[in-house]
Amino acid sequence: MVIEAPAEATATATPVVAVPVPWLLSAKSDAALREQARRLRGFLAEHPEVTPAEVAADLAARPGSRTVPC
Repeated sequence: MVIEAPAEATATATPVVAVPVPWLLSAKSDAALREQARRLRGFLAEHPEVTPAEVAADLAARPGSRTVPC
């Protein structure tokens, strides 16, 4: 009887490619737009697990955002 160990599985991870994504912000005034950006920056500092793509999708899906509280 011949017993062989199974071949080691090799991970074929898909490479991550960084692609710029737009973050859509809008406001009624320049000051309000700056405030939106400030809050977004603060949120991202507190939640580094949120990806740029998630932010872009959430901002584009307004009104009813769940991920980013702007």
